[in-house]
Amino acid sequence: AMSAARSAAVAVRPQLLAVVAPGWGRRAACASRSVDPDWWHAPAGDEWQQVARRVCGTCPVRRSCLAHALATAATEAARQ
Repeated sequence: AMSAARSAAVAVRPQLLAVVAPGWGRRAACASRSVDPDWWHAPAGDEWQQVARRVCGTCPVRRSCLAHALATAATEAARQ
């Protein structure tokens, strides 16, 4: 039987994916060559985490990015 958390993750994934704009990744502020992907994996409170947040704050596709991240997390939760 599917757990309540897994069931909720499966149920919400289509709604999240509906918010993701086609090709959003190409328009993301973090797609620039001047941006280091490791900034998003810095420890809490690290100065690089703050830099990453500023990049996200200027991004025109933040909503699609967040929906994609949550949908991906929902997929992973459903597999466990």
